[in-house]
Amino acid sequence: MISPDQYLRNILIRETIPVGLYTPLNVCKTILVPILQNWAGEYLVGPE
Repeated sequence: MISPDQYLRNILIRETIPVGLYTPLNVCKTILVPILQNWAGEYLVGPE
């Protein structure tokens, strides 16, 4: 039986989202940010 700490570590490792340059998350961001900037204009608040 594994410890509660190891159990939690295993879950966090399994559910970690890849954030590299060519990952789906980054590709989606690259596409959506310009669209949202155009739509929201000066009212968009968030990191660039």
